[in-house]
Amino acid sequence: MSIKCQNCGTENVDNAKYCCECGNEIFFYCRKCGEYNRSGKYCIACGAKNDPRDWESASTNPNDYSWENVYKDVSGTYTADRLVFLKGNYYAKKIEIRRGTRIICDGALKSDDNKQTIVEEIIIPDSVSQIGMKAFWGCSGLQSIVIPDSVTQIGEEAFAGCNSLQSIVIPDSVTEIGVFAFSNCDSLPRRDDGLLIINDWLIEAPSNIEQITIPNIVRKIGVCSFSGCGSLRSIVIPDSVIHIGYEAFSNCFGLQSIVIPDSVTQIGNGAFKNCRNLQTIVVSEDNTVYDSRNNCNAIIETKGNILVVGCSQTIIPDSIAQIGYVAFCGCESLQTIVIPDFVTQIGDGAFCGCESLQSVVIPDSVTQIGDWAFGGCLSLQSIVIPNSVAQIGHSAFCGCNSLQTIVIPDSVMQIGDEAFGGCLSLQSIVIPNSVAQIGHSAFCGCNSLQTIVIPDSVMQIGDEAFWECGSLQSIFIPNGTKEKFQKMLPEYEHLLQEH
Repeated sequence: MSIKCQNCGTENVDNAKYCCECGNEIFFYCRKCGEYNRSGKYCIACGAKNDPRDWESASTNPNDYSWENVYKDVSGTYTADRLVFLKGNYYAKKIEIRRGTRIICDGALKSDDNKQTIVEEIIIPDSVSQIGMKAFWGCSGLQSIVIPDSVTQIGEEAFAGCNSLQSIVIPDSVTEIGVFAFSNCDSLPRRDDGLLIINDWLIEAPSNIEQITIPNIVRKIGVCSFSGCGSLRSIVIPDSVIHIGYEAFSNCFGLQSIVIPDSVTQIGNGAFKNCRNLQTIVVSEDNTVYDSRNNCNAIIETKGNILVVGCSQTIIPDSIAQIGYVAFCGCESLQTIVIPDFVTQIGDGAFCGCESLQSVVIPDSVTQIGDWAFGGCLSLQSIVIPNSVAQIGHSAFCGCNSLQTIVIPDSVMQIGDEAFGGCLSLQSIVIPNSVAQIGHSAFCGCNSLQTIVIPDSVMQIGDEAFWECGSLQSIFIPNGTKEKFQKMLPEYEHLLQEH
């Protein structure tokens, strides 16, 4: 018995979920009630509208697919459910990925020391939406490829090491290109200034570049495209650019000023992370997504009042609600900062690596201090956490070598992993009655820590919480709780003192 695909008419075995020819769903899974249905607009069980699998966000990891449903075609390639290209034939010069394939998995044709692919031609059908990480890594014989306009994502190092690749077409449908997607593609043509530009994507800049005016053909500045260009002093971003990718200008140590034109509508996380000499930041007044209100020397996401990029000269406006991810990360000359009363969240890595930061005022409005928020602030000597904070994130103050005193309020319920790890100058600490959990290595490497007071409220202490605290003399616990804490701290039983 067989079932006909309503899309292309091909006869399939009766229990097929997807057409063996075009990949169309013959059965669909109802996300509301869980019933499998033959193709149709509505579920026969509950009447919900057919909601097919979202292939644009599906996994590219081959381990996430069962080899029980793998199909091998005559060319020697393997697909799962005939929709996910898992592994190609390393000894084929031409691979035509079957029509209907939705995903090309991570490492699908990746060369390594044991398997060197000889493929020279790859044909990708217009059903594919994702090209996975390292999918064609090291395909040294590949000279050209056309990516169809169904593709939206190209994974990290997808074409890295394709050193014979001379031409590639990236369609407008692509919204994401992973880091190093075209690294070591030495045959791809570059401009006289060394920029690698494919269609309207600026992919890579030479590491020794000192100044550049990005050409008007560029609309998207790719992930890490200028990352590590330590000599870059000035850059002009034209009003053709709409997108600046994740960590696009990270570690550009010589960069002193940036101007964001009104055309830019998306700036990726950490776009200017560790630009330690950045002093001037201006956003065009006509930009509708970002601003630098009140000449604050920062980039602010207007709608959410989120400060996404700051520098040593930034004055945080009173209207800011959140200090964003790595907003001030690596601002080595920043010595003091005042966080206004409207801020509720200090994001992950917000002030990480601000080595000169000596003082910071955290207002009562803040409820969350993110992971690595003040990690590596070597000059920070003291800090008062307001009683509005409920959680201190992972490594929030890790590596604050000069931190001598800290007050943890009784609003805090959780101290994250390595929260105060490596605080070499911290001598004593009192944990309030509100804390229920102390994370893994929370005070690891606090060599000067002599005493700590732990309340009865603590129900869990992570492994190595006080590892390498060589000066620790006493751990004070409430009367009648010694047996409880002996179980949580068996290696410190000799230091437990009831009081």
